[in-house]
Amino acid sequence: MRLNPDYRLHKLGRHYMIVDRCEDNTNFANIYSLSEVAGKLWIDVMDKDFTADDLVDILCRDYEVDRIRAAADIKILIQKWVDAGFII
Repeated sequence: MRLNPDYRLHKLGRHYMIVDRCEDNTNFANIYSLSEVAGKLWIDVMDKDFTADDLVDILCRDYEVDRIRAAADIKILIQKWVDAGFII
């Protein structure tokens, strides 16, 4: 899977926001907030193909979380990103 290039991540302090780009313009009607963890995951896989296992590996590498819990959390995150159109 891959992140949809129509969406751009912006970091404001510790906050991450996804903004929908419309043909070289920014659509401020569609702004989504991400948790700090989700924002860091987005950065790690930006502009590259990735799998759910890649996200689990990143989560386990960067945070003290067991693999089973990480996999369950990533499954939920991926579904939310698919539903929002963030993943193509």
